[in-house]
Amino acid sequence: MAQGKEDSDVDYIRARRAQRRLQNFIYMEQQKETMTNAVVRLTDKCFGLCSTPGTRRSRTLDDCMTNCSNRYVEASILVLKTIGSKVNKIDTDLKYLSKPPK
Repeated sequence: MAQGKEDSDVDYIRARRAQRRLQNFIYMEQQKETMTNAVVRLTDKCFGLCSTPGTRRSRTLDDCMTNCSNRYVEASILVLKTIGSKVNKIDTDLKYLSKPPK
């Protein structure tokens, strides 16, 4: 009878781990989408401030566009680092959860 309970406990732990992984995956995807949308909105606003329809190319316009491009790259890197640190924390939490009970 004890073996059946142990098997049941192991199955429960596996199911709980799988459920937690799925929840974390969904959470991370939502976070990525939110952050990416924010970066896109800010980038669109930045480029919109640089030029309007009919704006002629100039040194000022080129500088503004370069600045917006640089901010986009910096923001994208920040998003990737933030997501990466969240993934690492979740991985650590999952490793803790996967340890068999004593």
